[in-house]
Amino acid sequence: MRAVEIVDCGSWEDFKAEVHRDYAEEVMGLSPLFRGHARKEWKLASPWDRQLEIWASTREERDRDASGKFLAKILRDFKELAVGLPGLKSRELEDLDWWAIGRHYGLVTPLLDWTRSPYVAAFFAFTSFIEQVSPGMTTRGNADLKRFILADMNEPVALWAFMVGESIGAANELEILNPRVDIGHRQRAQRGVFTRLNHRSHFSIEEYLSTLSPAEPEDRAPLRKYLIPGREAAKAITELRMMNITFATLFPDLEGAAWQANFETSAFALMTLSLGASERVWRSPVDLKLESA
Repeated sequence: MRAVEIVDCGSWEDFKAEVHRDYAEEVMGLSPLFRGHARKEWKLASPWDRQLEIWASTREERDRDASGKFLAKILRDFKELAVGLPGLKSRELEDLDWWAIGRHYGLVTPLLDWTRSPYVAAFFAFTSFIEQVSPGMTTRGNADLKRFILADMNEPVALWAFMVGESIGAANELEILNPRVDIGHRQRAQRGVFTRLNHRSHFSIEEYLSTLSPAEPEDRAPLRKYLIPGREAAKAITELRMMNITFATLFPDLEGAAWQANFETSAFALMTLSLGASERVWRSPVDLKLESA
C-alpha cells in the first residue's frame, strides 16, 4: 500500500484550503486524526517505539516482544509513584488510563497522541518549530526577533492527517484508543485520541501501513502529510491565537496558564511580524546580517 500522500502547501492559506477539502471526507465514513511535527523527517512513532528503533539499530533483529518487560516496568514504576496523588482515583484506572495520563505528563509510553482538530495539530507543529529555531521563544518568552528572522524559515513543518476507515480501524496491530479517564482535562481540551502500534517488527505507523493491502486499488493513501513553510509560523500562530488555541486552552491548568503567560510577549512579536507592522522585519536575511555585522 502507498501509505503516505505528500501535499505541498505554499502557504498557511493553502493548507487551510487543502485540509478543509480533505476534512469533508468524514461524511464518507473516514474519521481524520491530525498530528503536527516541527520537522518533516520525523516519523509517526510513539516515545517507546522511537526507543525500540534505537535499540533495533544495535541488533540484528527487530522484535517488540523482546523488550516487553522493560515497558511493563515503566508502567509499574509510574503507578507506584503516582498512587495517592491528589485527584487520582487509582483503583478506577485501567492500564490504558495510566498510559494516557502518563503521556500527558512526559512518561515514555507506547501511545502516540493525535487530535481531531487540524488547527490544534498546527499549533503544536508551529510552536515546536519556533522553539527549535529560537530556543526560549515559546517556553520563556524570549522574543529574539532577529534570531527568528535569520533562521532558515524555508524548512517546512509537517501536519499529518490519518484517514481512519473501517479496514484500518479493524486492524488489531494498530489500535485507535480513547481513554475514559482525563486527568486535568487535557485530552478533552485538545480533542485528543491515541494510537498504539502493536506490530512485532515495525516501529512507525507509516512503515506498518505500507505493508497492508488497500481495500481497492484506487484508494488514496491513509496518511496525508501537509508540508507548510516555516516562514508561515507568525501568521499561523497569530490566527490560531485569534481562534483561542493557546497553551492556556489546550492545557487548562496552572502549567498551561504559566506557559501562555511566558509566551504572550513572543505572541505579540509574532503578530507584529504577521501584520508587517515594521518594514525592518521584512528585510531579507542578507540585509539583516550586513546590518548586524
